[in-house]
Amino acid sequence: MGTSGSHLIIQSRANIMRRGAKKVETELTLMQRLLDAGYPKEDMDHHYSDLYVYVTPLTTRIVEDWCKENGYDMTWQCQIFKDQITGRPMYDCVFQYLPYWEEMQ
Repeated sequence: MGTSGSHLIIQSRANIMRRGAKKVETELTLMQRLLDAGYPKEDMDHHYSDLYVYVTPLTTRIVEDWCKENGYDMTWQCQIFKDQITGRPMYDCVFQYLPYWEEMQ
């Protein structure tokens, strides 16, 4: 793995979007994008710095867009696994549970 976790967080927290010829810096992390889109915080889980969210049409659209914008490979950055409690598929988005990083500072 050539990219450190902190580097990925910095990249995701400082996405640059183009609006016309002007660059606008945004602070929209994957976790914040999901919350802003209406994904319930109580349906988010984590393991250390990895963010877990259920696979739904909403999360799929947001995760795919976020990976594409950042040049991430979804098969590594947001793998799908089966939740052992509910049996439902979930995304395991590495390094994207922000409270973990906030506590580390």
